[in-house]
Amino acid sequence: MKEVRKENNKKLVRFLIEGREEEILVDEILLAAGKTPNTDDLDLEKAKVKVNERKAIITNEFLQTTNPNIYAIGDVNDKPLRLETTAAKEGTIAVLNAFTNANFKIDYNLVPYTIFTDPELAGIGFTEERQIKELKVCACRVLELKFVPKARIIERTEGLVKMLINPQTKEITGVHILAPFASEIINQAIWLIKNKNTIDDLISSTPVFPTISEALKICALSFYKDISKISCCI
Repeated sequence: MKEVRKENNKKLVRFLIEGREEEILVDEILLAAGKTPNTDDLDLEKAKVKVNERKAIITNEFLQTTNPNIYAIGDVNDKPLRLETTAAKEGTIAVLNAFTNANFKIDYNLVPYTIFTDPELAGIGFTEERQIKELKVCACRVLELKFVPKARIIERTEGLVKMLINPQTKEITGVHILAPFASEIINQAIWLIKNKNTIDDLISSTPVFPTISEALKICALSFYKDISKISCCI
């Protein structure tokens, strides 16, 4: 971002993208700078509980702090996704681990997130950047919502679906959706990634037509075909 200034009743944002300078007029600007755990007044040092540089309580995979008798969940811990859904699950896991030595844990790569804008933004699994860093290989496709029949029917074609795979195995590793009902659709991707389904598995499925969630199958097809040239009934 290079500049933000008022222009009549709007805000003009000037920014660089791929070396090109562009600008856009917007009604409002939302600054999402993250959140800092509220741990300052907990006297954690007395309890021998350590925090990291962002003041989040350090926990192991079983949610146990550096004091083995104390567990931390939700917004105060250092786990990668601090959501209401993960906090609730962590609470159950922490109690079971503390009182029954269950050694339960969460695979945060299988936890979806949603930003409830309109259209909604949701995702799960690897991003392209993280997959290249960790797996060293990545292939992805982006499907515009205008190629989804139900989106055209309800006249909500703004948005897209991005699907990542391991090109060596064709396993689906990440799904990211900007679309109406994205928060509902993304739950399907939990099982695609958890069960190590491939794009071929998804293509061989028979989803209800017409639906927005059918976009997942169409996106999988786009690894092989030009979606703009195929029948709407696939």
